[in-house]
Amino acid sequence: MMVAVRVLLLILGLSAVLVAVRAVYEGGSRRTRGEPAYVCPMHPEVRQRAPGECPLCRMALVETSESRSDLRPPAGERVAIDVADLSVVERRPVTEPHEVTAPAWIDGPGGVTAAIHDDDLCALGEPGARASFVASGGRAHVEVRRADVRPTRRDASRSMVRYSLEAPASSPQLGDVGVLIAPRKACEWLVVPSSAILESADGPYVLAAPRIVGANPVYANDLTRRPVHVGGRFSNATVVLDGLHEAETVVAKNAYSIDAELGPHQPFEERP
Repeated sequence: MMVAVRVLLLILGLSAVLVAVRAVYEGGSRRTRGEPAYVCPMHPEVRQRAPGECPLCRMALVETSESRSDLRPPAGERVAIDVADLSVVERRPVTEPHEVTAPAWIDGPGGVTAAIHDDDLCALGEPGARASFVASGGRAHVEVRRADVRPTRRDASRSMVRYSLEAPASSPQLGDVGVLIAPRKACEWLVVPSSAILESADGPYVLAAPRIVGANPVYANDLTRRPVHVGGRFSNATVVLDGLHEAETVVAKNAYSIDAELGPHQPFEERP
């Protein structure tokens, strides 16, 4: 009798272990299949596979009921991109904002140097163009003219531009720092919708699409992540200084969700 009871208890114990192992296995599988996706409450097209913040509004991304696997199409499936999500890179005059402002300082008798962003260089006008230098604290506000000197490089995105003081007698002191304010001259740049610019640890990039020919569809796996060098933003558009050419096509709507479908991001190769 006692032997039968022991055998029965042993069978029940083994059954409980098997049930527990199965529950752990299935639970782990469910967690793997159901790893959460994260989405911006204000911009639902912004989705990613890890917590973070929305690059458009800086709100914290919230977890959704969709799994990570839902963000990518089944293996081998080609997902067509809606033509309405695409935009053509165009060249057009940039006139906003109406003034160019840049940090500046007195670098010698009658001289001012300003650090100008690349996309603002052509907006300064030719040598002789007028501008103003306002010293910090309002200690001085003087008129200046652009000198006939070639700009020199300051860093990756700015150049140093020389100006001459109009009235040396009322010059600020050597070493004074302030702001250069110059009327913006219209100049043309390549621009894309700001929604086309994506961010990564390697810098900004876009999803470049092949040229659209007739009614041929564009598929997600035809897209390439293209690093770009961007300038200022204005009226929902961003200046592109390098990385794109006129008439190329980029994804401008739902770019973040489409980017998620492309899978993990690989580091960009360094430019020469």
